[in-house]
Amino acid sequence: MKKTTFFHLLIFAGIVVSLRAAERHVFILSGQSNMARMKEKNGFLPEAEKLLAGAEVEYIKVAAPGKPIRNWLAEWDAMATDAGLDPIAIRKGDRKKGSPYYDAILEQIRLLLKRPVASVSFIWMQGESDARGGAEKIYGNALQTLIAKLRRDLKAPKMKIVIGRISDYGARHGKGKSWPGWQNVRDAQQRVAANDPLAQMIDTDDCNGPKHALHHPAEGYELMGRRMARAAFALIRAEGFLQNGVTAHRGNSGEFPECTMPAFASGIAVGADWLELDILRTKDGKLVVIHDRTTGRIGDRNLEVMESTYEELSRVDVATDFRKRHGKSLAECPAERIPLLAEVLKLVMKQRKTRVSIQPKMDCVAEAIELIKQTGAQRWVGFNDGNLRYMSDVKRLAPEISVFWDRGNSDLSKDLMIAREHGFEALVLNSGVLTLEKVRRIQQAGFEAGVWTVNNESELRRFVEMGVDRIYTDHPVRLLELKHRRQTAP
Repeated sequence: MKKTTFFHLLIFAGIVVSLRAAERHVFILSGQSNMARMKEKNGFLPEAEKLLAGAEVEYIKVAAPGKPIRNWLAEWDAMATDAGLDPIAIRKGDRKKGSPYYDAILEQIRLLLKRPVASVSFIWMQGESDARGGAEKIYGNALQTLIAKLRRDLKAPKMKIVIGRISDYGARHGKGKSWPGWQNVRDAQQRVAANDPLAQMIDTDDCNGPKHALHHPAEGYELMGRRMARAAFALIRAEGFLQNGVTAHRGNSGEFPECTMPAFASGIAVGADWLELDILRTKDGKLVVIHDRTTGRIGDRNLEVMESTYEELSRVDVATDFRKRHGKSLAECPAERIPLLAEVLKLVMKQRKTRVSIQPKMDCVAEAIELIKQTGAQRWVGFNDGNLRYMSDVKRLAPEISVFWDRGNSDLSKDLMIAREHGFEALVLNSGVLTLEKVRRIQQAGFEAGVWTVNNESELRRFVEMGVDRIYTDHPVRLLELKHRRQTAP
């Protein structure tokens, strides 16, 4: 069922309904020419329906070419005046006064909000018309004000925000000349997304074709739409979970034996937003949680994991090494066995704070995905590894599951291109190679920047100051306390 209406140059209202729908997700698509030209049926909607399978996906679209943000924001003139700009001069030539596109959004979306919804998401692709004439100076404040108004007027304080950053066209405009205001708008869009916990920015630099045109070819619009849907889905899926950037590496392995149930339970208890673990498949087909292919480093006997049955492996005390290194008695540090992945999933699914990132140490992604789907754990899991085939398999088999791609000292430009192609959510670099410049490049490309594995407090502080989004550490409490001190410092 779909209905289409028109307002000014281009406004759509639509609904795509699944007969099995148990919840409703509403999307507001808005912006100027690149949003207006995007055919949502060719990219955005198919991706949203796939990711939100079994739910109702409803949307409105309010978009028109060549329109600056002031056409959505009645407060813009006052903001311009406060910033020392001349709104009358800047508005010269405007065909529309006031905020007609904001009014259109309210008129149409309120019809969809008469019934309960699971989420509301605002998808924004606009800014080209604000990149000249001084308007770029207040673009960031204007966008923040627009978002705040929508949340207030729609009574949707948890409304998700996806910002399509304007492409690199302006940086390449003319004979090698650039528009200074163009980069100002791009920077403002990135800042707004970074400072809003319910927002994500997507990159569109690879959507406008080899000539870096102002408008995209058909395949560029499809890519942009799918990317917008994935970003919105990631925000919807993350609702209710912690988002503090602290990943407990192999659980709280600084205080408990690594990759054991006490380490994972503690990682949850201390408030890490993610646990990280490694999996292998046993001789009898069980997925077990252990980092090494043998048990010798951590256990009291040395077995080949893939050549042993789970019954054989369960007799290994994998707390042995931790007990010795920390000078603990058996009473202080009881024997622990290798857990099954299913056991960890069951533990994690008992709560809604902490999720778990799974690192496959062999070709067992399909089996892991099957188990995750059988247990209904998709909302609680992600995957991380440096093996591109394994991580591509995750997105092929379960595109709704996040992938954090581990990288070392590789070609970052190539890595970013590959990550875009596969729809990965983050690049996680080794601590020895991650620099501030790389963090900025990763984030500007629309990905989370992560680092592994950091335990030294001065190094933790350095990466926090860099603005790294995901820090893998054996000492989650140490990192959480450091972040808390920074947040509460006068």
